[in-house]
Amino acid sequence: MKACITLLLSCCFFFSTAMASDGEKGSASFQTRKQMCSDLDIIQTILSNHYAPAEWKKQHIGWDLEREVEKAKSSIWDMSEISVKDYQLILQNFFKTMKDYHTSVFFVSTEMASLPFEVHGVNDKIFITGIDRKKLPKESFPFEIGDELVLFDGVPAYEVVVDLQNRYSGDNNSETDRRFAEGFVTTRLGFFGHDVPRGPIIIDVKPKNDENTYSHQLSWEYVPEKINNDTPLFKSGTKEFSLRERAEAILDNNVKALKKFFPEEKKISSWSFGARESTIPELGNIVWKTKDDDLFNAYIFESPQQKRVGYIRIPTYMPDCSRCFLDEYVDAFAKIIEKFDSETDALIIDQINNPGGLVSYVYVLSSMLTKTALETPKHKMAISQENVFFAAMLLPELENIKSDDDAKAAFGDTFLGYPVSYEFVRIFIDYCRFIIEQWNKGSQITEPYHFLGMDYINPHYKANYTKPLMVVVNELDVSGGDFFPAILQDNQRATIFGTKTSGAGGMISVFQYPNIFGVRGFSYTTTIAERADKNPIENLGVKPDVEYSLTENDFQHGYKEYANAIVSAVETIFINDIEEDTVLINNDIEEEKEIVAVDDINDIDDFDEEFDVIEEYDGEEEYEVNDDTDESDGSELAESVGEGTE
Repeated sequence: MKACITLLLSCCFFFSTAMASDGEKGSASFQTRKQMCSDLDIIQTILSNHYAPAEWKKQHIGWDLEREVEKAKSSIWDMSEISVKDYQLILQNFFKTMKDYHTSVFFVSTEMASLPFEVHGVNDKIFITGIDRKKLPKESFPFEIGDELVLFDGVPAYEVVVDLQNRYSGDNNSETDRRFAEGFVTTRLGFFGHDVPRGPIIIDVKPKNDENTYSHQLSWEYVPEKINNDTPLFKSGTKEFSLRERAEAILDNNVKALKKFFPEEKKISSWSFGARESTIPELGNIVWKTKDDDLFNAYIFESPQQKRVGYIRIPTYMPDCSRCFLDEYVDAFAKIIEKFDSETDALIIDQINNPGGLVSYVYVLSSMLTKTALETPKHKMAISQENVFFAAMLLPELENIKSDDDAKAAFGDTFLGYPVSYEFVRIFIDYCRFIIEQWNKGSQITEPYHFLGMDYINPHYKANYTKPLMVVVNELDVSGGDFFPAILQDNQRATIFGTKTSGAGGMISVFQYPNIFGVRGFSYTTTIAERADKNPIENLGVKPDVEYSLTENDFQHGYKEYANAIVSAVETIFINDIEEDTVLINNDIEEEKEIVAVDDINDIDDFDEEFDVIEEYDGEEEYEVNDDTDESDGSELAESVGEGTE
């Protein structure tokens, strides 16, 4: 019994030393600092072997892994006293040096706090953009969306945003960093290493059309830290996996894991990541609309030029599969696109505030927006024995597939939403062979290659939109939200409208390791994609063809200027498209006229029976077919002219 007590006390002593709190900083030992440095060595090893954008980061921002690790270690040793919280802050600052929205560290923490409203802004003004009226009814919170937040706990609201941006958002895409920081004003998560407030807070608000400022007290909705065991990303135990399941492991396990890994965001406004309803107001007189409980928010409206324009919102590329299967989202999108192609003159796709998701879902939605194949970005991929193992394991079974029926028997009709065919399997085989060949050549970062081997996205068999297309983007479009407009822009299929996307240009993976410093794990980028012009998406994002930034009037008056600019842009696109078609038709007509133009007036007699002179043209006489000529000749001419029309 005495021995057990002694052992227990020893364990408690070790734990309290290693996990020193802010109030016990002096208890951190030499061994604890060494362990923190060993922790960093683990992180360095993973990143040195698997962080695909390292070369690009060195070229673009002068980033060097070894140098940044040494800086972090120096910070550990330079502090006179150090706690676990201090070490976590050092880790946060280390990961921020990569300027990579896919790369971050997260911690074992249940502590969080929030206020039931959201804010965003422009320049040095911050406005209320969302209010949870279930918690803040108008009777107790008389402010409205569009009112200006002047002070936050006695500090100018814009200064609060700048401080949060410096501490937590990093220094990457300044507009994206600011938007993230604005989100942190009213939501703090220990999971991300935030300092989590509690208790009452005073805000000062200036309502629209009012010169006065009014103070109001709120209280943080606080969730305290609890005892929490580390939750593994993957379930333990052994199981026989089907070919489909093993293939999915190569593609999207880590994306799915991340969704479970991060705390669920509360969606209290149209600014929230992945919100079904957008900040973009209705764009015109609506003549058709989906139901409120349909999977997509979509409608048809009449533009000022009396054109019918479709609108569809794509809030995320990781749809809520707890609601229904992924294939149901694909089918719902296809039905809407089919209707739009037959009933509209142009289409607006709204994907603002899109956090990304499944690359296969990006591809399948893109396939419904074209009548010709779309080329996809190539990726330099970080590979290891694990990738080679999966590829080698899949290859024999894939090679046994000899037909469409075999392919569907193995994978089903669709693979993560993408249609399955024999050709799909052949492409997958080439991809597996490529991974093995690259590893055997000694490459840890592959040559540029299309992800999963899918070099082109073929038009979908269910629906295709063939008319003018515009995609509305913003600085909160991340990852898949970068790839979708990049693919359409590079293939000259769509006009991109809005602000530059975030620039998260690769696939993501998650790593966990045993530690005593509350590090739950970290995410990192395992591929770096390059566009048609050979430039990466990473850090650069997608620059819109038509730029528009939100104004103070937008925030205060329901984004009316934003909506008008969107409609004006799509009408301009439609007019330009019509003019291009007219030029093509006229050019074809001129070519047909040249066929019957006569150089020598003496040849007219040979044509008199079939043609009448209609006008002089550049010194030559031109003829058109008589009504009584053979019908087949006229139809051939009509078909030839029609070939120039889209």
